[in-house]
Amino acid sequence: MKALFIIRVMLRDWMSVHRKYTLIIIITMMLSVQALFFVATKNASENIESIFLERFCNAAYTVKPPKMSTDSFEELEESERLYPQHQIKCDRAFLERYLASGLPMPSPALENPADYSATAYLQVTGINGKTWYEAKGAPFYNFGGEAVFEGKDSRFAEVINITKFSYKLCEGRDYTPEEISSHAPVLVVDKKEPFSLGDRIKVGDRELEIIGIVDGGDDFTASPIPFWLLEEGMSDFKGIREYEFAPDHFTDLAGYDCLLVLDRMVYASPISFSQVGTLAEVCGTERGQIKMPYTAMLDEEYGKFYKATITECAVFGLFCIANIILAVWSLCIKQIGTLRTFRVYGASNSAVTRLVVILIMCITLAAGVIGGALCIPMQKLYENINSNYAWRSYCMYIAVGALMIINLSAAIPTAILIVRKSPIGKEGN
Repeated sequence: MKALFIIRVMLRDWMSVHRKYTLIIIITMMLSVQALFFVATKNASENIESIFLERFCNAAYTVKPPKMSTDSFEELEESERLYPQHQIKCDRAFLERYLASGLPMPSPALENPADYSATAYLQVTGINGKTWYEAKGAPFYNFGGEAVFEGKDSRFAEVINITKFSYKLCEGRDYTPEEISSHAPVLVVDKKEPFSLGDRIKVGDRELEIIGIVDGGDDFTASPIPFWLLEEGMSDFKGIREYEFAPDHFTDLAGYDCLLVLDRMVYASPISFSQVGTLAEVCGTERGQIKMPYTAMLDEEYGKFYKATITECAVFGLFCIANIILAVWSLCIKQIGTLRTFRVYGASNSAVTRLVVILIMCITLAAGVIGGALCIPMQKLYENINSNYAWRSYCMYIAVGALMIINLSAAIPTAILIVRKSPIGKEGN
């Protein structure tokens, strides 16, 4: 209780009688936070590829189905029925469960195809009245794209993160709303696929006419595939079946002719432990099957960033320590009378040392909180200096943490100086 009383008395005097001197010290510490924040921000921009990749890697979850035995053909076929291509079916039931779960919607952090949660696949076995083998020399052809939803199902686009999915029409025309809602047997495909306008391709028992050719970009194949087609395909499991594509030539076809399967969920920020459990329930899988595999891509970059930042903060800290020792020591000396009284009542050297360290860390905490809050508006200034200086919250935490460590390092020798200055201590020796 005596120690708490002395701390309160000294802090009150520092903030009243000696407030100008205390204010100068706090401002100096706040400026130190800004300098440390700049050091961390600069090193992050130099060592980490991009803020967009970082956000993606730190909040992208791959979702795999529960592990199943596939030792027998029956088990293998059952696994394929429930989890085709060893992935979660992104069917209507899944989409409805996700919307009702309260989980956050995926966030287009990169605003490109790397964000899309699900991928559509079609299995083509014929074209223009011929088998694919007769026309192209291969047993069948698989191609992918993104789901296109009719008006009543448009809410599903947000779940699979394709609200910004777009493409440019090159030939023909796009779907009309009536064609999507009436399930017209027409298809729009990407120009990279081996189809021409007017081709009629066979997908399962359906024949679809190519009515449009689109361009999804240089690095992405973006065939817009109607969700109704994928949904019907996912509800018709045909088993792992043998297919005779030419006389006495056989191959195996997948159990589904059309699929929309879940690949990954990309959020604005990592989801909580309980939300991971909810996502596992929604997907019908186990918590251990939901992972963040992309963080390893940043490990080397983070290593370089932390090494450079710690080194530069340590060098900066050496200059700060000497300054803080002199400044705070002078402030403590102004309270030598209070400390003398504390010693008269039996305070030991270690008690005085703890007292001084606590006082210094109180001021450090105040400077750290204010200096940390100022990092947010200061970020705008840094961005004007260099557009690569993106906001990263951990740079602020590093700056405040570094100030705490530097001041704690300075507090111990300061406390030793104060103990040696203590009159009671000298008389006791």
